Amino acid sequence: MEIGAVENGGVVGGEVVAGKRGKTPQGWKCMPFIIATETFEKVATIGVVANLTVYLVKRFNIGQIEAANITNIFFGTLNFAPLLGAFISDVYLGRFKTLAYGCFASLLGMLGMTLSASLPALKPPICHEKTRLGGGCNSPSTLQLSVLYLSLGFRIIGGGAIRPCSLPFGVDQFDKTDEEGRKGLNSYYNWYYGTSTAALVLSMTIIIYIQNNVSWPIGFGIPTLLMFLAIIMLFLGTNLYVHVQPEGSIFAGIAQVLVASFKKRNLKLPCPRDINQQGLMLYNPPSKGNRVFRLPLTSQFRI
Repeated sequence: MEIGAVENGGVVGGEVVAGKRGKTPQGWKCMPFIIATETFEKVATIGVVANLTVYLVKRFNIGQIEAANITNIFFGTLNFAPLLGAFISDVYLGRFKTLAYGCFASLLGMLGMTLSASLPALKPPICHEKTRLGGGCNSPSTLQLSVLYLSLGFRIIGGGAIRPCSLPFGVDQFDKTDEEGRKGLNSYYNWYYGTSTAALVLSMTIIIYIQNNVSWPIGFGIPTLLMFLAIIMLFLGTNLYVHVQPEGSIFAGIAQVLVASFKKRNLKLPCPRDINQQGLMLYNPPSKGNRVFRLPLTSQFRI
């Protein structure tokens, strides 16, 4: 059974290839692009979703209970989606492609939210507080709700792709076998979480203030612009990045072990008293990459 290190939902393992085989990791040369992408994306994402319940109540004339339910479903799905995004990244696309597709999906979702706050045809008429309390506000039409839900759906797809890949993709750019690379990796973690926290503070203060007190279209337009800048920054560093080939998901390996254990539960192991000889006789395929390691075979926990 092959075990890989897990970083933020993704399996870090595989053979390093980018452009031509064996490209040397560029380390900090890549970090301005990756950290800028993560920072802009974080500001954009939180700036759109943190004030979602207020937006649904005040601008879409949706009742508070229904708005809270929509927000809870959205956040719950958004938090579950990285599991699927990590699987797709590990098995099919790799981290860079998954990250790129996720950024474009997030941009579409934010653009849809901005249009829903800007175009009269995509939002119900403004309802004053007294009318809202009396239940006399116009409900959103099917078209308006469809655009809103489609935008939130793109945001879920984008978040599910970006969250499990952004941090591991930066880790891929450092050579962990080199002392300088390991020091750079430690600094990368500090910068990554530091800028993410700064993005959170900026979104929860300035962006939300603009939405509540200035204008919803401007409050959504700024995160949309930042998401567009995040995509530009991501692709500016394309020639520097090291890519890790998708090698399979750790979840698939766990499922294979469980299925094989059940199917062979009555099988007698060969050479039960000689673990070394047993290891030579059992199925032992070669590793696909140079960063995947195996657990040594032991006689414990046998089935």
